[in-house]
Amino acid sequence: GESRKLAMDLPSEVDCFVVGTGLVETLVAAACARVGKTVIHVDRNQFYGGNWAALGLDDFLETDNLKGDQVLGPQLSNINIWDSGKEIPRRRAVLVDLSPKLCFSKGKLVQLLVSSNSARYLDFKEVSRIHRHDGTMTSVPCTKANLMTNKTISPMEKRRIVKYLQYCLERAKHVAQHTENELDPVPDVDFGTLLQKNFKLNKNLQEYVVSSMTWLDSNAPANIGVERTGLFLASMDVYCPSPLLYPMYGSGEFAQAFSRLCAVFGGMYVLCQPKMDLVIDQERNAVESITTEALGTVKTKFVVAPLSYCTSMMTDASSSLALQRSIDRSMISRGSFLLKANTIPYVEKNECCGLVTVPPGVCEGLSSQCRVIILTSNSGVCPKGYVMCHLVTDGVGENFQDVLLRVFDLLFPTVISSKTGTVDEAVGEQKEEVYKHDDDSDDNDESVELIWQVLFQQEGLVSVAGIIDTGVDGLFATSGLSDATIGFDIAVEEAEELFARMFPGEEFLPRAPDYDEIVFDFGDNDSTTESTVEDGPWDDCLPRTTSFGTSYLPFSAYKKTDGGYVLVELASSKECKTSFGTIYLPISAYTVTKDGLVLASSVSEPTISTTMIPLQSNPQHMTSFGTSYLSMQAYSKDESSGAYVLHPSLQSSQA
Repeated sequence: GESRKLAMDLPSEVDCFVVGTGLVETLVAAACARVGKTVIHVDRNQFYGGNWAALGLDDFLETDNLKGDQVLGPQLSNINIWDSGKEIPRRRAVLVDLSPKLCFSKGKLVQLLVSSNSARYLDFKEVSRIHRHDGTMTSVPCTKANLMTNKTISPMEKRRIVKYLQYCLERAKHVAQHTENELDPVPDVDFGTLLQKNFKLNKNLQEYVVSSMTWLDSNAPANIGVERTGLFLASMDVYCPSPLLYPMYGSGEFAQAFSRLCAVFGGMYVLCQPKMDLVIDQERNAVESITTEALGTVKTKFVVAPLSYCTSMMTDASSSLALQRSIDRSMISRGSFLLKANTIPYVEKNECCGLVTVPPGVCEGLSSQCRVIILTSNSGVCPKGYVMCHLVTDGVGENFQDVLLRVFDLLFPTVISSKTGTVDEAVGEQKEEVYKHDDDSDDNDESVELIWQVLFQQEGLVSVAGIIDTGVDGLFATSGLSDATIGFDIAVEEAEELFARMFPGEEFLPRAPDYDEIVFDFGDNDSTTESTVEDGPWDDCLPRTTSFGTSYLPFSAYKKTDGGYVLVELASSKECKTSFGTIYLPISAYTVTKDGLVLASSVSEPTISTTMIPLQSNPQHMTSFGTSYLSMQAYSKDESSGAYVLHPSLQSSQA
């Protein structure tokens, strides 16, 4: 019954029907709504984000909802959870990012948030520390000041790396100004060769640049490495000294922020929709409609959905249509650890986030660099006195759990590792006693205790090959995947390309106005001729109705007084006010003049029954503010003042 009621309240036809609330899908939905397209956005889950979500600890207990056979859920595999069983204060406030990432201040996502005026939906914190750990923790010398004070780098090496950094920064400035054609092209070699042969950097400095400034492999193309280094440098001192920002409450907030933007511009959201049927017009080979339990059948021009879900949505008659999508995939290994710790060496208590890079080969089985994001309670993802640690790497293989635990032990040697078990085996088990210093002060207590952990693998996107084609006109497939890079550029590029295919020539996420820039046009109030409301400049506004189906007056009908906003002509009247200090008469009781809205002289004397009572409880006479108004028959005219006041029989119980 509830689903049928919901279907009646929603349109039967929209421009765009978006399935899944991952970052790419929400970007596309917001972009469509922003340019005036009608959008319905649905998800099978009861939360936003898909593979980009931030989940609570208890959400991982229902692992069936997270596995890869759930085509719209976070497609995780080999999930392994360990819980100490110890009580966690504000347990429900702990958030675990499925795709933990950081933002460059000059990266595509932050630039898009600023240009579209969507940053107001988010808060950010500085990534205050960037480290490299190859058995010994060292800070990354990424600024000229850091380099000049670093005693481990010789003066000759400092001059060489400064030359490289200036080269990359200069290119970044030209790219920002679209004048890169004025520069010589970057040599067509791999990144490691460029650093070694062209800039004469020694192996140690090469590792700094590759693993802790670009987060690439030395075999990556040199132009990509230079571009990433330039982005790193250009992002410094933009919003904070660090080039990197962390979104409060996790990366899952981005999907929710763009969902809010879509909703503000008319998009409609329906969660918990596990089954959807897509109908294809066989003659036109085009999308015709989509059917869900809650919405019924909705006609649409475009359907946007993750590739893994497109086939499952098609009806039997359409299942033979070939779906084609050129994407490069990888398997990402992730681990998240909740630690109880007062102090850790990678980030201070008053800071939010630290980043550590462990180069490949440092730990047995680690074939690619491992990126470690360490978050304190200032990030909003864990209670005070706790730390959330995320490990991300790719190319590890079946032994990923052992590799991730070795990296964790390298970072936190005071935590004694124990056997990793399944949820049923591990919940309630206790970790072995951790080493503690003999310092009685809690503030100086450097002990680290593992409270909870999850290890899993997730299919990831390496790159989009530029073709988004399902073979069906109007059906667009997203990858539905996160990726192993540190930032969000791949997701933004995918969304931009998809939107351009859907609506060529339309701007992708144009700037949204601020609240104080929105102008409500109620017509020309400077009219010098008197007329009734029915004939006046507000003709196109009649009837102005609330969500209860009742009428109300435009804001310009009132003026501000010490007692609040009251009708222009009745500012001196203290009678017949609502619960928030305004006076309500039927709109037909007024005349528009150059001085504002005044009572119409043609209003006849009201007649009233002595049994009439205020209509406070009558829902047919409620405004959208939850206040009531009375009909004209509830008022009588005061001959001395000319104002309409409550009839004497009602003044003992004012509305």
